[in-house]
Amino acid sequence: MESAYAVDTVMFDKTGTLTTGQLNITNVLPINSAAYDEDTLVQIAASCEAESEHPLARAVVNYAKAKNIALNPVSNFTVR
Repeated sequence: MESAYAVDTVMFDKTGTLTTGQLNITNVLPINSAAYDEDTLVQIAASCEAESEHPLARAVVNYAKAKNIALNPVSNFTVR
């Protein structure tokens, strides 16, 4: 505690759960935007995750919905 006065940065790896109690996507940074833009990447990921009940999947789908990105149908989805 004595050296805390010198701290100028604190990082939390909690993806939104620290303050809101739920996972949230804050931004998407495509590695190769020439291949896929942000909306296309979000559409693909959210479409694949739409049937999943996992909290991370819900965060991806909610991000797509908030950006009004339509999801594509996915067939043969299974949970293991």
